[in-house]
Amino acid sequence: MNLEEQYQEISKIKQEINLRLSRGTAASDIRELAIFLAQDRNYQKINTSENQLIKLSHFLTIWQEEKQKLPALGISEDIFYQVHNLDELEQKHRRIEYYGLRIENNVPEPYCRELMDLLMEQKVSGLALGIIIRNRTERGGHNLLSVARELKQRLDLPNAVLLLQYTREKYPQIEEELLLEEADCWLQGQQFEKAYELLSDLKNPSPEIQELIHDLRHVCKGMKFL
Repeated sequence: MNLEEQYQEISKIKQEINLRLSRGTAASDIRELAIFLAQDRNYQKINTSENQLIKLSHFLTIWQEEKQKLPALGISEDIFYQVHNLDELEQKHRRIEYYGLRIENNVPEPYCRELMDLLMEQKVSGLALGIIIRNRTERGGHNLLSVARELKQRLDLPNAVLLLQYTREKYPQIEEELLLEEADCWLQGQQFEKAYELLSDLKNPSPEIQELIHDLRHVCKGMKFL
């Protein structure tokens, strides 16, 4: 396939993808899109050579993981929320990347907050933030912890928990700090048993945390007798 033929194939496939995205992005729509792309031989040949198609592949991978993890936390919007074409998809992906880079480079908080406002409007999940920022930045664990704290401060506790759980999987070296943050999320949501389970996994809790664990143990025992 020469360059002209490749360009024509890319244009043709992008037109088809845009048409499908414009029709809707419900789970059934994205599933049909994924099946179509998996069966299209031309797409398989060129999907790693064009920027928007690469980002679409990332979104499909994220979407598959979200379908497994989001429902348990009551999150219904996935990565394709408010995406009607490849241009919007690329813009959403870029915003997440830029936000991660602003965090990593210690850009003043107002500029970080401004971008996070846009991401929250677009219902970007903690999992999507984790995957894209981890792949785009160097200090992944530190960056994701900072993002999780921002989500927690905004009281978006489900997505903060989702991001903290993802970060714990990828960066076990900072597990203690991540456990404390996640436990605090569950405490704010009055999910005392889950907070107790997490804090009990700490290897060297401080005296203050030991006291909290002791209190939570009694609270959980009392709840079982209600």
